[in-house]
Amino acid sequence: LHAAIRPKVQETVDITMKMLEQNSIPPYSIRHVIFVGGSSRIHLIKQILKPIFSRADFHDKQRDNIDPDEAVSKGCMRLVMYNYDENRRIILEEKIVISYGLQSGENDVALILKKGNRIPST
Repeated sequence: LHAAIRPKVQETVDITMKMLEQNSIPPYSIRHVIFVGGSSRIHLIKQILKPIFSRADFHDKQRDNIDPDEAVSKGCMRLVMYNYDENRRIILEEKIVISYGLQSGENDVALILKKGNRIPST
């Protein structure tokens, strides 16, 4: 399995490193890494990223009480609640320092969270 997915994992790491470089964020300044989704269970990904983010605290599900299968959906839910809930019970305090998106193909990027927007959080 690792041999089959290694090229795509490396491509993802390369994209991440390029994004950090474009935003003048050195890898050693990243303090926390949280793996989410099904691929969070693939040891190869952690094996490749740990030397890159050598100063980072890598998420532990039991210790941090973050479910990798729910983390993204909960963040999206909070964003939707902020944008559409008239009660606006969510308190926003921080801004996103880089844009987040999904890339398909070489040049097609769907922007999900734009740099400068407030982070949806409680």
